[in-house]
Amino acid sequence: MLGAANDYYEAYRSELAMYDNAEQYLRDVPQRRFYPKKLPSIITKWRDQFTAAITEKGALNQGV
Repeated sequence: MLGAANDYYEAYRSELAMYDNAEQYLRDVPQRRFYPKKLPSIITKWRDQFTAAITEKGALNQGV
């Protein structure tokens, strides 16, 4: 079983490395570029838009 995992890792080494690099980038870079006090207002705005869209979807589904 361990040999199969190693074979898989070796076959997809470059793709796994790109994934790890992208994951690290998404963790580190936004922390340095965005002003942390702005993030909660942005998240709240997105959450409000999401809630409005869900409410609208529910209303449209009830009308069907």
